[in-house]
Amino acid sequence: MGYELDFGALAGYFGLFLQGMGVTLGLTAIAASLGLALSIGGAAAASRGRRWARAAVLVYVEAIRNTPFIVQMFFIFF
Repeated sequence: MGYELDFGALAGYFGLFLQGMGVTLGLTAIAASLGLALSIGGAAAASRGRRWARAAVLVYVEAIRNTPFIVQMFFIFF
């Protein structure tokens, strides 16, 4: 029992694949930049911020750390 993969049918969509790759890389860069900025701000608030800012960062970190990712995705989606 053998399989023969024929990617020739996808050749016509090569431009769309490249466009999708560009969108994916752009969104990845934006998400990474925002995540880095948020994490640096949170770390600064946790170490030198006011008491309410430290408490907010602590609650956020503990909530994210102690819930499975699929549960977080359900909260975001619904």
